[in-house]
Amino acid sequence: LTLIVGVLESVVGLVSVWFVIRQLKSETETEEKENVVNVAEFIFKYNQEFIDSPKLSQIESYLESTLVTNTIPAIHSLTQTSEIRQQLVNYLVYLEGFASCIQEKVMEIKSVDNLFAYRFFLATNHPEVQELELIPYSSYYKGVFGLYREWIQYRIFRSSCWKNAHNL
Repeated sequence: LTLIVGVLESVVGLVSVWFVIRQLKSETETEEKENVVNVAEFIFKYNQEFIDSPKLSQIESYLESTLVTNTIPAIHSLTQTSEIRQQLVNYLVYLEGFASCIQEKVMEIKSVDNLFAYRFFLATNHPEVQELELIPYSSYYKGVFGLYREWIQYRIFRSSCWKNAHNL
């Protein structure tokens, strides 16, 4: 009888441990899902802030127009006015904040690549932006430079994976 009670206590103990582990796992999964939702909301809001800012959108349009028309010096004449230059600086500061979010693991590059890559590389690869702001004031844009290196590596890796997948 003592043996049966001991076995039953052990079984009840194991079942209890299983329920506790299951509950902890369920709570962890719920927290992970909530975290994914929170990150998605943050990304959406961050993107929406950019879209809703006429000044950031205006700089993006200027950058695009110089690429489309191959008139790179156009931005140089635009930045002669302090208001337009400030808009460009704000655009780059926006990217610096974005870089901080990636570096602090608030977002991952793979989660934002399709949504933000165009805006990021439009500015960072633009010769006039480099000449007028990024290079002379590089100490203010360390996050942008770091993210640039990381993002380029990610895109090279992703590109090579994509090519290898199609070659199979």
